[in-house]
Amino acid sequence: MKKEEKKKHSNETIKLLEKYQKFKHEFHTKWGDQKRLDRLVGVDFRVKFMKAEQIFKESVLSNIDTTTVKMIDMMYRAYDALEEEMQNLGYKPLEPHIRCFDWDGVTWYVTDLDYEVPRAMQMYKNEGKANFISIQELLRTVPKELMQMRLDLAMMFEGSKFVRIDRK
Repeated sequence: MKKEEKKKHSNETIKLLEKYQKFKHEFHTKWGDQKRLDRLVGVDFRVKFMKAEQIFKESVLSNIDTTTVKMIDMMYRAYDALEEEMQNLGYKPLEPHIRCFDWDGVTWYVTDLDYEVPRAMQMYKNEGKANFISIQELLRTVPKELMQMRLDLAMMFEGSKFVRIDRK
């Protein structure tokens, strides 16, 4: 008996998938993460978009090039519709110096400097309950000793990132 070879996408389809992933990353850089987008659009639109994403994922897993290419085109249209929907609702893309985070179920808009917070509040006040803070303010809350320890560790272990591991 011969073993069945698993189908693979062609090089052209792989390039289209990579181009789509880059587009998706740029879209989320411009508008924020999926949690922000979900808060801004209505439930009906969100459900349609999620269905489109699910169909797209299934087509990629099927490894059928023609289907995958059609679904890539569908996702470009879905993102265009998403952007149009948000603009019609009066929402704006994130400014380059403003970031949006979901932290423990609470939305935070973070600016670099204190004087940018009022502008961020003005721009994004219609998006529902959110908190606003600057990196400058966050740094003021870090004890000097702790900051010095962090700097010392960074110098001793250049480029390292610390990860906490919990034992069961």
